[in-house]
Amino acid sequence: MKRGSQVNSFLPNISEKKGLSGIVVTLILIVIVMSATLLIWFVVRDILGEGTENINVGAKCLDVNIEVAQLTCTGVSSDVCTVSLTRNAGGDNIGGVKVVFSNETATKTYVHDAPGNIAPLETKTVSAIATGIKNADKAEPVVYFLDASGNEQLCSALL
Repeated sequence: MKRGSQVNSFLPNISEKKGLSGIVVTLILIVIVMSATLLIWFVVRDILGEGTENINVGAKCLDVNIEVAQLTCTGVSSDVCTVSLTRNAGGDNIGGVKVVFSNETATKTYVHDAPGNIAPLETKTVSAIATGIKNADKAEPVVYFLDASGNEQLCSALL
């Protein structure tokens, strides 16, 4: 026997490995595709979750109606106000109301936060609000809800 032929008999034939490398490449591609699919799903799921929460807040906002029942401003320049807020029937508990004060010229506004729920058909009076606006004659209520993280979700684009 020749010496070179003995060495070749111990090494695997290269043509025998072609089938095995095809299987390995196929498995690697499957793992890559599954990883990419999972990554895309997690991103899409978060986006859909945020959109759903915004829709839920929008639906809640439609059910709640709060109006200013009375606005009284006193003081030297009529810049200390008392406002009574009345809630109509229906809707879920709210996180609070932001009251936007302004005057006839509307050159300046002041936002006062009145946190806490106002029960349906209830009136809540907030006193001694120093608005810094002379002759404040307008108050617009903006209802807000608290999301799962405790962040305020406003029901109006006033703010």
